[in-house]
Amino acid sequence: MPTALQEVSQALKVLSTQQRTVQYSLPAIWEAPYSGNGSIEITNPAEYYHSIVQEVLKNKVQKTSRDEAWLLKTKLCTFFVRHVTTYDHNNDGNISTGLLPNGWRETGTFIKGIALLPYLKDLGCTAIHLLPVFSIGAIAQKGNVGSPYSIKNPYVIENTLSEPIVGLPAAVQYKAFIEAAHRLGMKVIQEFALRTVSKDSDWIEQHPEWFYWINDSGSTSNFTPPAFNSDDLTTIEKKMNSGERNNLPQPNAEYKRLFTHSPVSVSRSKQHGFVGTSDGDTTCMVPGAFADYPPDDTQPLWSDVTYLKLYNHPSYNYVSYNTIRMYDEEMSKPEYEQHELWNTIADVIPYYVKEYAIDGALLDMSHALPVPLRDRIITSVRKLQPNFVFIEENFRIQRQSKDIGFDVVVGDSWFAALDTERFNMFVDKYQNKRAEIPYFACTNSHNTPRIASRYNLREIGTMVNKLFTLPESIPSIVVGDEIGEKNPINTGLGFSPEEVSTYPPEQLALFSACALNWHNADTEFRKMYKSLLNFNE
Repeated sequence: MPTALQEVSQALKVLSTQQRTVQYSLPAIWEAPYSGNGSIEITNPAEYYHSIVQEVLKNKVQKTSRDEAWLLKTKLCTFFVRHVTTYDHNNDGNISTGLLPNGWRETGTFIKGIALLPYLKDLGCTAIHLLPVFSIGAIAQKGNVGSPYSIKNPYVIENTLSEPIVGLPAAVQYKAFIEAAHRLGMKVIQEFALRTVSKDSDWIEQHPEWFYWINDSGSTSNFTPPAFNSDDLTTIEKKMNSGERNNLPQPNAEYKRLFTHSPVSVSRSKQHGFVGTSDGDTTCMVPGAFADYPPDDTQPLWSDVTYLKLYNHPSYNYVSYNTIRMYDEEMSKPEYEQHELWNTIADVIPYYVKEYAIDGALLDMSHALPVPLRDRIITSVRKLQPNFVFIEENFRIQRQSKDIGFDVVVGDSWFAALDTERFNMFVDKYQNKRAEIPYFACTNSHNTPRIASRYNLREIGTMVNKLFTLPESIPSIVVGDEIGEKNPINTGLGFSPEEVSTYPPEQLALFSACALNWHNADTEFRKMYKSLLNFNE
């Protein structure tokens, strides 16, 4: 039985004989020796991609055991498939969000991702951190293609990441990407977001009891987080700092009255995704989400996703910090656990281990999952694959993360890099005191300003060199760093309100079809990153 990559190879071979002449440009820097600029013209894309796949297939799948030494040799790159391999293939000055007349996509796909793997291997990357690749919701979508974190179903691969002209499902093309990475000696770490889904998630109709619902009179478009007075905020902060989770301050009665019980029936809605009907023919719908902690957080609303209802205590039927992250002890008793929902969540990562052979997982907001559920996820995966790597999205570099089962944390070097003085303090700290757990040594993330937008090449080279050589550090880049990319993917962290206003969703790759500046890549950046990523190899 052929492997997924062999299936892709055969499909591309057949297609190459059917579609011989096509106008199709690619970035020149994608081709060895990875130092060109501008574009190259391809007349037979299928033949081009087939030749790359055939070269990859010459390599056997490499399996290595995971231990502390292996982790500390990892050179990680964050890879957002839709963004990284987006390109204006027909040179019309626009990025099409649909299929071109010739059947190929301009937005990023797994097939193009496979073609870019040799480029990343040459750069020195040994592991790939994939942002979510799961089906994306269409309701309250931000930008022109939506956020990869607005997940409709975590068991389904996003179809727009496939090349339909190849004739294979998105799942097969995803599997082929992972196989190609393995054949090139690279690990694949998949990111998962497990406490929210899109507002048109498949699960809403199948299991309305897994969600919070608000009365139609509350209007989801006007739904806002609960407001707490200064005394309550002080009490909340004290309890959080002391680790208390009992008798936590609750939202006011007016806010709680917005919420209703699960509907008796659910129907589809073009505007809202789904509309529920409760007893007495009252209509209701799932609300959008928001940053829940601290309770007075001012982040923009997460209008394209909704929270999963992990506990069904009747007195806690509302969305607030004490029901979706800092779980009140009264609510979070075993008898109130939504067992079927927990089973479904707990099975997600094991499914990807068994079906796709991923090597690791980054858990988005893992600290916001109930401890028993988080522990169950880690334990079940380790039974399947003892060498599996778990990464915690924790900005604190502390032993506690290792004690609860994580191998690596994201850490806060990206935050330190926002300010020269703070960065020097970070370096001094971890030069003199070995970190208690491996962490991402990075100057930016997909949520922060690009480092090239704040410093010049020489300054960045000095910073990166210091970070990459710190004990316990895992050298990490976001693809695009190595060509001097300045545009952010998202404005989630490290931006002033004024900076956020200059980047609407239409200009951010997290929400819209945006290409990296491949055409005018700064190859001096690539030389610098390649040198530092391959240091001591």
